[in-house]
Amino acid sequence: MGFVDPNISGARVRLRRSTTTGDAPATGELRPGEPAVNAADGVLYVGKLDGTAGVVPGAEGFVKIVSLTQSAYDAITPASDTLYIITS
Repeated sequence: MGFVDPNISGARVRLRRSTTTGDAPATGELRPGEPAVNAADGVLYVGKLDGTAGVVPGAEGFVKIVSLTQSAYDAITPASDTLYIITS
């Protein structure tokens, strides 16, 4: 198993996400290594081997999250400190 090449046409990563302040993944909700995001709080989570969700260190409250369409995303230069959520 390897990392997905973002340059492959049609490659997509789907994140579990919430827009509710204070919401976090429940125990067992994420598979090990599976990412999730709380867009209201700017918090990234990752599923741990024990079934719990850990906060990605250094990301809590510091990650900018932007929701936009694919055509809008294609027209910008992405910032390295921003998580872009592509909507239909």
